[in-house]
Amino acid sequence: MFFSDAHEGLVLALQKVYPDVPWQRFQAHFSRNVSDAAPKRLRACLCLELMEMFNCATLKEARAHRDEIAAEAPEALARLDAGFKDAMTLMALPQATRSCTRTSNCLERLNTEGMRWAKASACS
Repeated sequence: MFFSDAHEGLVLALQKVYPDVPWQRFQAHFSRNVSDAAPKRLRACLCLELMEMFNCATLKEARAHRDEIAAEAPEALARLDAGFKDAMTLMALPQATRSCTRTSNCLERLNTEGMRWAKASACS
C-alpha cells in the first residue's frame, strides 16, 4: 500500500507503475483540506468528528459517522464526500496496524525515498 497526499501527478504515476497496489491518502492532509473549507468557528469540532470517523472499527461505521457530520459547511462536506474513499483505503488492513500506519510521519519519509529511488532507476 502506498501513502501520500493527493498530488494528482503522484497518484497517477503510482497507479500507472503499480496498478495493483492500493493507495491511501494521508488522513492528516485530508482532514486539513476538509476543515479548511469550513468556517473557522466549526473547524475544531469538524477535526474531532473526522478523527472519530478515522478511528471507527469498520468501513461501514466510518461511512455512518461521515453521514452524521453536520451539514453547516457544505463545501467541507463536499470535500469529505469526494475524498472519503481515498482516505479510508487502509480499512482493508488489520485493525491493529491502522493507527500506527495512518499517523506516522515516517511514511512520508519512506514514500519520498521510494520516489527518489524510482526516479533514479528510471534515469538509468
